[in-house]
Amino acid sequence: MTRLHSRDQLLHLVPELAALDREAGWVEFKTNNVDPEMIGKTISALANSSALEGQPFGYLIWGIEDRTHAIVGTTADPENEKYGNEELTNWLAHMLEPQTHFEFTTLSVGAVRTVVLTIAAAAFQPIQFQGKSYVRVGSYTKALSKHPEH
Repeated sequence: MTRLHSRDQLLHLVPELAALDREAGWVEFKTNNVDPEMIGKTISALANSSALEGQPFGYLIWGIEDRTHAIVGTTADPENEKYGNEELTNWLAHMLEPQTHFEFTTLSVGAVRTVVLTIAAAAFQPIQFQGKSYVRVGSYTKALSKHPEH
């Protein structure tokens, strides 16, 4: 399968996104949180909000401090996490409807480790996680059903 971005593209993109004034509907920063439910809801929200904002991709980046946007690094390793006995990536793919392309990439940005989750924007219908669609409202992930204006 073709990668959504090359490593070189992401190495340039991470500092650009960290330099944003605030998180956008298509960008979310975390330090070490790898809660599977949070990741699934965020994939749905970023895919849907990316489509609404005309962005081809959404990004969840571990290793960037939420308030300051400083690139601080992470110990998170979502690619190797499990949910129950199943690999997290596989579990997420089963919980998302329709299927959407997403990928994890671990990078060293400067001297620190970051992980970028790149998510393709929703194409023809909202992406659902566990039967619910989510969207970003400001810097928060919310149920799409509660925000019909989106």
